[in-house]
Amino acid sequence: MLFVRALRPDRISFCVRKFIVNNLGFLFVEPPVLDIKAVLEDSTPQTPLIFVLSPGDDPTSAVIQLAHSCEMLADLHVISLGQGQAPIATR
Repeated sequence: MLFVRALRPDRISFCVRKFIVNNLGFLFVEPPVLDIKAVLEDSTPQTPLIFVLSPGDDPTSAVIQLAHSCEMLADLHVISLGQGQAPIATR
């Protein structure tokens, strides 16, 4: 890996990933699938759920599907915290 880092620093993440897969297994490089129902069961009204997202992640459809399966779709309010949405989120 030092050789790769010296010659191709842009390829070091690929090299490290390949090393981990070869020595530990594929399980250690793939993130687990979010079980939103289990997350909901761990939360309480005093501990809200906060999603810290990466680019390309959007849990909105999973949250809407969960609200629909729990028959709580009427109580769900989805707010995008884009520009100008802070007053709505504060209320």
